[in-house]
Amino acid sequence: MTSIKDLYPDKWLRPEHFTGKRPRVFIAAATIEHLFNPRTRRNEPKIVVAFHGKTLRPVCNQTQAHALAAITGSQEIEDWQGHEIVLSIATAPNGSPTILITGAPTNNPTTITTENA
Repeated sequence: MTSIKDLYPDKWLRPEHFTGKRPRVFIAAATIEHLFNPRTRRNEPKIVVAFHGKTLRPVCNQTQAHALAAITGSQEIEDWQGHEIVLSIATAPNGSPTILITGAPTNNPTTITTENA
């Protein structure tokens, strides 16, 4: 049997794609795409992030864009390439599921000394 998903596969990464996983991914590119906003009925610029080895890409909202800027240390989206992040499901202030973007934990634990305690 042929399903609609076979004919029209998802293009954008959404919270329902996670099924309990918290993938660690490397940013391959961050670009600006003009996407249709049904509320304003206009095309608007949005940040879209691509990941190494993945086909689905998230369309970033303002919170996610600021999280990526904080994680990468740059407001310039071109500087985000190569950074490792963790994706997970969270709940937005309006109660809708959303994608939470956090920095990937480092493999080297921080040693606490009296100097940095």
